Amino acid sequence: MKISIKLFAFAMLMVVLSAGWAFADVAPGDVIDKTNVQKIEGLVPGYIVKWVKAGDMTMKIGKLDYHPMDNLQPAFQDKSNVGRYKIIEHNGLMDVKENKKHPHPHDVKGFPFPEVDTSDPTAPVQMMYNFNFHEYGTWPLHFNDFWLLVSRDGKVKTFEIEAYRIVFDKKATYDHGDVSRFKQPFNYAGTGSLVCNYIDPLKDGLRFVYSPLIRRVKRMSHRLPGSESNFDVYVTPDNAWGGGPRTDIENGRYKFIREQTALVPYLGKKPVTAVKNKNGGYETGFRGTGNKVAIGFEVPGWKGAPWHPDGVIWVKRPVYVIEVTSVNSNYRWGPSEGWIEKDTFAAIFKSNTDVNGNPWTGMYWVRQAFKSDDGKYQDLHFAVQVIVDLKSDKGSVFPNSRREGGFRTVWIKNVQKNLFTRAGFVKFTR
Repeated sequence: MKISIKLFAFAMLMVVLSAGWAFADVAPGDVIDKTNVQKIEGLVPGYIVKWVKAGDMTMKIGKLDYHPMDNLQPAFQDKSNVGRYKIIEHNGLMDVKENKKHPHPHDVKGFPFPEVDTSDPTAPVQMMYNFNFHEYGTWPLHFNDFWLLVSRDGKVKTFEIEAYRIVFDKKATYDHGDVSRFKQPFNYAGTGSLVCNYIDPLKDGLRFVYSPLIRRVKRMSHRLPGSESNFDVYVTPDNAWGGGPRTDIENGRYKFIREQTALVPYLGKKPVTAVKNKNGGYETGFRGTGNKVAIGFEVPGWKGAPWHPDGVIWVKRPVYVIEVTSVNSNYRWGPSEGWIEKDTFAAIFKSNTDVNGNPWTGMYWVRQAFKSDDGKYQDLHFAVQVIVDLKSDKGSVFPNSRREGGFRTVWIKNVQKNLFTRAGFVKFTR
């Protein structure tokens, strides 16, 4: 007796379902743990699946009360830059309309590439520039952040850092700069750095480091590989986004892998109110909003690894997956895989391998929306970043300004330009 192909396929489907097999999919309200982890397979990187299987993480599936794209600043919702910019040699940026290489950040409004053609070999580099220019959109910026190094038994080492970030005016020597100093722990207090950069990847920037131990300012190469970590926590320039080289982008080799649906972590269903301060800037950290993120080791009865944050919801969103390597011989990592949210170009997941291709770190970013009562400021930026060292089984957690003593002020007024001089930098570190 002959059985039609359609009937056979239907019969096999019934066998699969009756056997209790499940396809990877989730719905708001689901709670994913090691008993139903198969539901998230393919929707998150493999290391997230392993963490859930091991009991290190539980995922609450949810739904936002807003669309992420609608909460970006208006310039980043605009599509008028389509076709205006292109990637040139050495992963540089060119304004086609003005026939100008490496335009100043003040001249680029919104995403330079609001629509990315993934068939273009430069597509991942376009995503990186979108990420960078979205960061510039909140500058001048003043913040007091926290970095936590957490061991499996819940022991914590806390780092506190204060910094200013600024886009210089067009008459300045450099395009943008960063000045920072450690406030704790005690043995690092006063250690600081001053970095001034160009958009042009081939122009040498400026980097000074001050150490209170030797009471000296030391000039260092601007072209330090972005894989270098700080004080055992994985705060590296290249771990600030989902791809590879940022400070030496001419050494990056970027590859588009695929587009897919993924589970993206957010903190809260609704935007938090950003508070306008008396100087005209907007507060988004604990000082202005009372907005705090609790980390696992702080939560009574917490089940799971102590470095994961509480209150996270996982939302289905479209993402791009890219792979990046560096040809710099001093680079510490092999290929890195990044997952980038499609329309907002935010970093979501990233994994690093060592130079031999063995898994080294896995990470994710949890984002949060902000909106001011006066309607003049709204944005999305990450509230927590978690980086797990897969070799040492330790977690680096960055709740940033969402802790007591933390603050983050965007669009600050009357920036102290002298901070970005050698003398001003030394005074700031003290």
